[in-house]
Amino acid sequence: MKDYPDTSFVLSLYVQDVHSPKATASLAGRNRPLAVTALLAFEVEQALELAMFRQKLPPAQGHKALSDWQAAGTGASQKARSAARRNLPALGRRVPA
Repeated sequence: MKDYPDTSFVLSLYVQDVHSPKATASLAGRNRPLAVTALLAFEVEQALELAMFRQKLPPAQGHKALSDWQAAGTGASQKARSAARRNLPALGRRVPA
């Protein structure tokens, strides 16, 4: 069975917060990687960007976390960005009544 982490769990691994020790400890005994979907990759990137925009995360720390996340090599980040570019413009338009 695959384990699918949520965004907050991944963020706790890449940005130090109160949940980071538990998140790190939960990975210590694993013998297989967590499943990363394109949606998760997109959500993590958006959450980091939002935290920097709201000034809850210093830009240097946020960019490092973003770079580390993308360097993890899942390929999901690129798939998510491609899907967003393809679909968001159509989804963001108002449909005339």
